[in-house]
Amino acid sequence: MEIAELGALIHQSALGTVSWLDSLDAIASYTNSARGQLIGLTTPRVDFNWVTGFSAEWLAEFERIDGGDPTLNFRVAAGIRADPQQVVHEAHYDAAKRGLRDDLYLDFCQDLEIPFGCQTIVAQGQAGFVGFAVLRTNGDGKTTAEDRDAFARIAPVVRDAVALQWALEGRGRDLLLGSFDAIDKAVLFLDAGGRSLAQTVAADRLLSEVSTLHLRNRHLFCDHQQDQSMLERAIGAVLSGAQGEATVVLRQPSAMPLFATVHAFTPSEANMAFRPRAIVILRSATHGGANSHAWLRHAGLTPAEIEIARALADGTPRDLIAERRGARIGTVRQQIKTIFGKLGVRREAEFIALMGRSRQF
Repeated sequence: MEIAELGALIHQSALGTVSWLDSLDAIASYTNSARGQLIGLTTPRVDFNWVTGFSAEWLAEFERIDGGDPTLNFRVAAGIRADPQQVVHEAHYDAAKRGLRDDLYLDFCQDLEIPFGCQTIVAQGQAGFVGFAVLRTNGDGKTTAEDRDAFARIAPVVRDAVALQWALEGRGRDLLLGSFDAIDKAVLFLDAGGRSLAQTVAADRLLSEVSTLHLRNRHLFCDHQQDQSMLERAIGAVLSGAQGEATVVLRQPSAMPLFATVHAFTPSEANMAFRPRAIVILRSATHGGANSHAWLRHAGLTPAEIEIARALADGTPRDLIAERRGARIGTVRQQIKTIFGKLGVRREAEFIALMGRSRQF
């Protein structure tokens, strides 16, 4: 394939009309290599990793061994030491291998027979970069000067295509944010590390108005340690895939609590730059009258737990609650413990204070 034809194919990948794997496969052939790769790293986290001929199991194994870690991966180590747009190859790999702390990635390369190749960085931001590489087998041998020249000729085309795709994804991000802005939703989009990639105008406004919830280094942070722990667990559970959705109640002094609902978000597999893995919807507690039925329901309480919470807040003794419900006192105590957990309180005094504030609205 001639370079003009290959360049057209690569730009079609940026536009989404052709798979990047098709372009990478053509690039591998153009450079006499077994495989082509485009990888996004926020070291050591892998944002995306497209490699021709790699199975899903191999890609999962790469992440399992922390393949994006420069102290394990000689390719990443050599790449981050290189000058911008420099073509890095086996001589640089040999130098980087001497500083590795473990043989995990070396073993991975041996198992998959990809010890050789060359690479360059085609896009770089504040937090990470996109690397472009060809991977070579023992049969391919080390890259020759001619192979590296061919790689250097095609690298600017890949660089332009990545920049184009990032620009297009930026427009997609703006459209997505705009759809939530149109309905005045306070939404934050989180990456795989729990950092906010973007947030709506309503989210910015809410965070400026409340005193106990902030963005620090792009992470949501609660002043109350217990609330912080619950929020971290909820975000972690959704990002890990253990839960599709989780809601936590965040206390506000002298005000109704906030609800933070974390939803799993599945980005397009073709996305590079804007790859949210979860969204957090923030909202103030809503009230369905003096008994706060609506916000208790939003907090995740079951109908039975709501009845118990209302009774307890009204001063009804536990044994009387059990009698009225035809339940054992031990069962009611366990239900109250569950209620406290869902509301983020430890003691009855905290619970009464929280419920008391709900009656102010």
